[in-house]
Amino acid sequence: MKCQLKTIRESKKMTQQQLADLIGCTRENISRIENNKGYTHYPTLSKIADKLGVNVSDIFLN
Repeated sequence: MKCQLKTIRESKKMTQQQLADLIGCTRENISRIENNKGYTHYPTLSKIADKLGVNVSDIFLN
């Protein structure tokens, strides 16, 4: 699966830090998600999708 988080986030003119602040996590966590480095809990992905105005499934492409 290819993560589209960076593309979506940048299209909203948002930095990793801004997104992290909105959902209550660290910038490093956003970076790990964008770079497919490790596991992310669904509730975190759900918060990210909500703040970006997309579905969780939009964040990942098969």
